[in-house]
Amino acid sequence: MPITLSDGARTITLRDDVQWVDEFGWQPVSQSIDYTLSGAVVIEPYQLQGGRPITLAGADDRAWITYADVQQLQSWASEAGKTLQLTLRGSTRSVVFDARSGSAIAAAPVAYIDDANLPGDWWAVTAIKLLEV
Repeated sequence: MPITLSDGARTITLRDDVQWVDEFGWQPVSQSIDYTLSGAVVIEPYQLQGGRPITLAGADDRAWITYADVQQLQSWASEAGKTLQLTLRGSTRSVVFDARSGSAIAAAPVAYIDDANLPGDWWAVTAIKLLEV
């Protein structure tokens, strides 16, 4: 199934060899733990309403996209609070870029020929970091 990111006006299609690497690294339930003056524990569980990280990863030998698509991803990531629609495995989620640890996108040219970087040149996407909202 195709993987797409869209802002409604423009859609980027990612190849099927992109992997969701942190799919099972998040739980929708969290809790706070406090202690009373007598030393008893008070555990307060709560259901998270969003914030699930979705990291899409490729490698140098797969998950290539065009330079034009990398530029579009960078443009979207440069807009604070930009919400996109991610379609992954037949399910659509609202997402924003996750810039908490620096750049939300990691990509490099497949072959370095010159400094031109033409729109159709191939780039390997090694990470697209998103948060479900």
